[in-house]
Amino acid sequence: MTDWARRAAWEADRLDPALESGVYFIVAALTPPTAGTAVRAEVREAGGRLLVEVHPHTAAADLTEVEDRAGALGGRLTVEATTGGETVARVEIPCAS
Repeated sequence: MTDWARRAAWEADRLDPALESGVYFIVAALTPPTAGTAVRAEVREAGGRLLVEVHPHTAAADLTEVEDRAGALGGRLTVEATTGGETVARVEIPCAS
């Protein structure tokens, strides 16, 4: 496969640019820099929805900004505590399959 063919295949799998940008800023807002803290961000498509999860969600994150960005994309934010005491932030956004 040529470099051009690889790039074309990758480009075909990309999301709408506005959705990509919105998700980027949501993840950035949920992962502010904190010393010595590792975070995991997962983004996946399932059933016509884009699911964004950040583990652990940090208290320094601006949840109002995240709610506003998710709402502008037709989505919603939920935050929940896990049994291990970690807080997980989830954003669900409708997307075309």
